[in-house]
Amino acid sequence: MLRRMREEESHSLSSSSSSFSSSTPTFSLFSLTILRVLSALTSIGFAITLIVTIETDGSPFYWSLLEAKWMKTTLVDFYCVLAPLCALAAWRERSNPLFSFLTVLYFCCLGTSAVHSYLWLVFYRLKPGDPITKLLA
Repeated sequence: MLRRMREEESHSLSSSSSSFSSSTPTFSLFSLTILRVLSALTSIGFAITLIVTIETDGSPFYWSLLEAKWMKTTLVDFYCVLAPLCALAAWRERSNPLFSFLTVLYFCCLGTSAVHSYLWLVFYRLKPGDPITKLLA
């Protein structure tokens, strides 16, 4: 009797664990395509904005601008937002320390366009049917 209860319990546990893994949402080809296109377009958009700004106004980093309180606040805000993204990218690329370092350097130097191009790379590496949890792995 006790063995039968154990067998039933292990069977119910194995069936519930298989139903849990099958209930994990996955990426479809359509959703991956949408994510790839959106991340590529935003990356290109931010890069074009940066290039046009530098061409029309010159470098955005000159001393009188850096002395303004709003610019200091903007830079602190940007790098506070960028810090967790750098940590996530470094953790995702932990198998290749050089690429991890270069990714963080890329983020810090080129900002938003670099982050969006990295997102494109992450979405490009995913295959249809991959679980959504693979974004963090």
